[in-house]
Amino acid sequence: MTGDTTESATWQNTLPHFSTVEKHGHITVPVPQPSETLRFFAVVTFILWIPVAVGAAFWIHSMQTQDPSIWIGIAAIVGSFLPAILSGIVADEARDTFGQRSTGNRVALIPALAGGAVGLLGSAVWISGGIGGVLALVSMACSAGAALATVAAWQGIRYTRRRRDWLVNLRRHGVRSPGELRNVEFKQRWTADDPQFTVTVAFESPTGRRVVTANMVAHHARVPLAGSRVVVFSAPHDMSDDVLIELDPDDPPKFDRDPSGRYRKPSGN
Repeated sequence: MTGDTTESATWQNTLPHFSTVEKHGHITVPVPQPSETLRFFAVVTFILWIPVAVGAAFWIHSMQTQDPSIWIGIAAIVGSFLPAILSGIVADEARDTFGQRSTGNRVALIPALAGGAVGLLGSAVWISGGIGGVLALVSMACSAGAALATVAAWQGIRYTRRRRDWLVNLRRHGVRSPGELRNVEFKQRWTADDPQFTVTVAFESPTGRRVVTANMVAHHARVPLAGSRVVVFSAPHDMSDDVLIELDPDDPPKFDRDPSGRYRKPSGN
C-alpha cells in the first residue's frame, strides 16, 4: 500500500493492495482520504437517470404506434452516456470513501436504479394501456433492485469499517516483520482496470520463518517483481494467515512496467 518511494493519499497511488483473506475486488484498505463529493455525484446521477428512463419509455411507446420516433431513442441512448460516466465516478468516490471496490460498486447502483425507477414510474402514469402497465412493473423491479443494493451496500460499509479498524490497529500495534515477495502469478483477470495476481510472501515472524499466500491487485504499469521487499504486520501470538502486507518504504521495489501491455485490460472486457 505504498507508492514508489512514499505513501500517497489516492487509491491508485497506494496500489498494489494485498490481502490473505479477501478476494481481489473485495480487498479492503485503510481509507487515506475519504471523498467529499460522493453525495453530490450520487444526487446528480440519480437526477440524470430520470430523463433517460423517461426517454426510453416514450421511445418504447412510440414503437407501438404507426409513426415511431427514432429520434427519441437516439436521444435516450446519447443521453445515457453522461449518467453512465457519473455512475462510474460514484463507484470510484465510494471506493475511496469506504476502502473497497465491491462496496463502491454497490453504492453506485443505488442512484442509477432509483433514478430509473422514478423515470419509468412517471412515464407509466402518462402512458396508458399495456405498455404503461409493463413500465410500472419494470419501475417496481428497479425499486426492488435499488432496495437490495442499499441493503448490500450497508452490509459492505459495516464490514469495511470493521476491517479498516482491524488493519489500522494491526499497523499500529502488530508485530512488524521483514518479508519478501515471491511467485507473482497473473490471474488473467481484472478488478476494474487493475490486473489481479496471486503472490506468495515469506517473512520472518517472532516464531520463525512463515510463508503466506495472498491476493494482489496492482496498477498494470506498477507490478512489483518477485524478490521485492515487503513488511508484514501480524497480531502478536496469532499464527493465522490474516496479516497486513505492504511494500517496504525503506527498500523500494522494482516494478514490471508492462512494456508489452500484457497486464492491460483488453478493450471490451
